[in-house]
Amino acid sequence: MNAVKQKSVKYIEIKADHDGRRVDNYLFSILKNIPKTRIYQMLRRGEIRVDGHRVKQNYRLQEGENLRLPPIFEQSSGEKVIPGSRTIEQIERNILYKDSNIIILNKSSGMVVHGGTGQTFGVIEAVRQLFKDEDNSIQLVHRLDKETSGILMLARNMQYLKFLHEQFKARRVNKLYKALLCGRVSEKKIKVDMPLTRNTVSSGERMVIVDAEGKNAQTTIKLDRYIGNTSLVDVEIMTGRTHQIRVHANELGFPVAGDNKYGNKSQNKILSKHGLKRLFLHAYKITVPGNDKYRPVEAVAPLPDELSTVLKSLQAGAK
Repeated sequence: MNAVKQKSVKYIEIKADHDGRRVDNYLFSILKNIPKTRIYQMLRRGEIRVDGHRVKQNYRLQEGENLRLPPIFEQSSGEKVIPGSRTIEQIERNILYKDSNIIILNKSSGMVVHGGTGQTFGVIEAVRQLFKDEDNSIQLVHRLDKETSGILMLARNMQYLKFLHEQFKARRVNKLYKALLCGRVSEKKIKVDMPLTRNTVSSGERMVIVDAEGKNAQTTIKLDRYIGNTSLVDVEIMTGRTHQIRVHANELGFPVAGDNKYGNKSQNKILSKHGLKRLFLHAYKITVPGNDKYRPVEAVAPLPDELSTVLKSLQAGAK
């Protein structure tokens, strides 16, 4: 891998498509081979400026502003990694809905949403390859854990991305999940309000924990039905914190089935005999409101066959 240096200070004029976009997210999209830690460092040190002023990572860019980039080193591997044809075909088959503003996918469990540490590419890279002409105009709207399957939204232009972020912030987007919890939940409806924060344990593994000083996190769990000693539930999240459902469920004493990070190993071992080989968490429905410019959007992702098979096996064993 070779180091390539940008020779001098570079200025970029912000176009209308990026008006209102966070400066850190914009930088991630144009400095693909620069580590995020280095980008944040340049912002803190004032090496990156907007119209001559220091800005914080959450600063919203405005059309017509000039972004200053210092001379920087980028790592070049010589060749760009392109997702294979099978991955592209899988992504295309899993498109639930698309129009001129949005693409909604049914993401498979085990696939990351974007490339990063140890991952050469993810969903976003595959989608951009599928829609080559649009390239970087396609952006992730939200994220799903690698182990979680189901609905994932990608915006096809910055104006609609900005609209969606506003809807998420105002809590107008309705996201529903199906989850199988270990044990029988005691109530038909449970509202969880427990702040969460990221923590690194002694082994070096990064975990999310309940912490009074953490970020607000709200989850509603509704019982669908009991199957043996498990509970099939519908989950709605009002906030989108990392591992929110998994941590909240575990804190209640009903961990998500198949969760190897926060769950119960002995219960997972029993469930594996019923064919459970993954996390039983699936984003199955999303509803986005419309306005005078955009029409409402709703998408449903059926429960994957491998999870439906587990439910049938559990049901058969419970008789």
